[in-house]
Amino acid sequence: MSLRHLLPMLALGLVLPAHGQQEQPEFRLQINSRLISTTLTVRDAKGKLVTNLPQTAFHIREDGIEQTVRYYASQRELPLSIALIVDASGSQDKFVKEHEHEIEDFLKEVMEPRDRAFAICFGNHLRLVSDWTSTPGEIIESVHRFNKGEHNFPEIGPKEERELGTAVYD
Repeated sequence: MSLRHLLPMLALGLVLPAHGQQEQPEFRLQINSRLISTTLTVRDAKGKLVTNLPQTAFHIREDGIEQTVRYYASQRELPLSIALIVDASGSQDKFVKEHEHEIEDFLKEVMEPRDRAFAICFGNHLRLVSDWTSTPGEIIESVHRFNKGEHNFPEIGPKEERELGTAVYD
């Protein structure tokens, strides 16, 4: 799959410097394409989401020449479809509570009623623990039940016999 086909799935995180702080190096992405679709998140120096940036805050240059941003929408204007893939393998046992807390914080901060998400947990097998929902609590509860040992969730992919390792490969 070429980079051009991956761009719609590309998520970038940028940090804006706080007033009076030294600016961060400029982020550069070099691509040959007529149209680029990308999603990005902007956070301030304290890690808080910046949601009120106008289209004019974004500049795209190709070979040093300013390009026009033709389509622009704020996250608050577009419904999100989020897929959570949770590593629930044995190597993560000591991080389970921390991961659950981070998932909860993320979903509650990002999701709005028109957004939807689902969750897959993996260890020895891939399991769909939560189907599409717009309720963060349903996803959090499903991930929690999986981490507590409930594995009667639907398996994804072919049935495999494995004792150790992980069902997701590099």
